[in-house]
Amino acid sequence: MLASNLTLSMLATASMGGANAVSSNGTNGTIPTDVPNPIKLTCNIPGYRYSGVNAIREGIEHLTGMTGNATLGHQDGGSWCWRYSCSYRAGIYGCNDAKEDVQVPWAYMGAYASKIKNQCTFDGSTGKVAQGQAFAPDGWNVVVGLKSGTSC
Repeated sequence: MLASNLTLSMLATASMGGANAVSSNGTNGTIPTDVPNPIKLTCNIPGYRYSGVNAIREGIEHLTGMTGNATLGHQDGGSWCWRYSCSYRAGIYGCNDAKEDVQVPWAYMGAYASKIKNQCTFDGSTGKVAQGQAFAPDGWNVVVGLKSGTSC
């Protein structure tokens, strides 16, 4: 059920202009080995709540199992973000600080979310939680957590 909810979420996002519609490639969500290392990874970022690591893991598997690219939009002044995965109060956002749209492989977004989960996991009151942001060398970044004031 979760996988179908995530797929519906991705298709809804694509229809709203937030991403290219793609289908699952049938993989088990393997993290690719050719992903460039983040130039910066920050935990405890303001404006986002912590998310359960099990739900984040499911979102990572979903993103890394997609083929093609996410289109990260842009806006004047940078800081354009879109939530590409969300379930059980666990969000994964793709953000762009560049002055033009950027194409980012879904698997790269999943890989950055995985790096955040691995480095920014803490003991919460109900179990392990994660939250943070990882920056790519070419101006895009990934946020793990749920933006304050939102839900899913």
